Amino acid sequence: MYDFTAQFYFESFDKLVIKSNERLENYRKNPTEENIHDVRTSIRRLDIAWKILPKKLHHTKADKFITLRKEFFKNNSQIRDLDVIKQKLESNTSEDIVQIIKKINKKKQKLLESAQKKAEIASKIDTVKIDWRDITHEKLENKFKKITLKLINKIEKTIPIVTSNDKKIKQLHELRKNCKKLRYLLELTNYERSPNFINKMKEMQDVLGSVRDCDITINFLSKQKKSTILDSIIKSELEKRTNLYKGFVQMQKF
Repeated sequence: MYDFTAQFYFESFDKLVIKSNERLENYRKNPTEENIHDVRTSIRRLDIAWKILPKKLHHTKADKFITLRKEFFKNNSQIRDLDVIKQKLESNTSEDIVQIIKKINKKKQKLLESAQKKAEIASKIDTVKIDWRDITHEKLENKFKKITLKLINKIEKTIPIVTSNDKKIKQLHELRKNCKKLRYLLELTNYERSPNFINKMKEMQDVLGSVRDCDITINFLSKQKKSTILDSIIKSELEKRTNLYKGFVQMQKF
């Protein structure tokens, strides 16, 4: 299914570090939704690549480099969720929705200020430099196989659970994250041998991502002061989620 080589991984890891630095700097200069998305993606990819490395490297300056970026990532996850909710509301001009959007903007601004501070701290840490000569290729390749098979097993066990019950929100979210991790792992290999598998992971990830966007929106709006217009939006999101979920279940039959 894949063709993992240590040399290809080394080259990929170094490129991921460079891209992470570039996107973090772009974010610091201009924290737009696009730059938030780009820096989050680069950190996700770097983190999964990092997990393949030997544990002896996990208490070093390199580990601090990764950890600070993950902390920054968590902060931006909340910002990203607020952006999703706001986008779903912006077309509505009723006073109730206008007030909710104001609350979202206020909360987002506080999170942005915190994220900018974390981005600044993360940017000051020296770039990861690893002496690849100290790493045994065989152990690296075995670690890759171990993590890959573990993710595949998790995905295979979770699919029957979530396709039989659309209320398994936590499991659906975990499935989406595991599909993404597996895809990023396989992209550290000569994955051209298995493009269909990669595409299947991407399709599942995208559909489940849309389901989650509905879930976070419904959850957020359900906590606001009730109103007719709010009930209408929640109902619309529930219907959209139902259709997305049915599409996801249908995907598993092929």
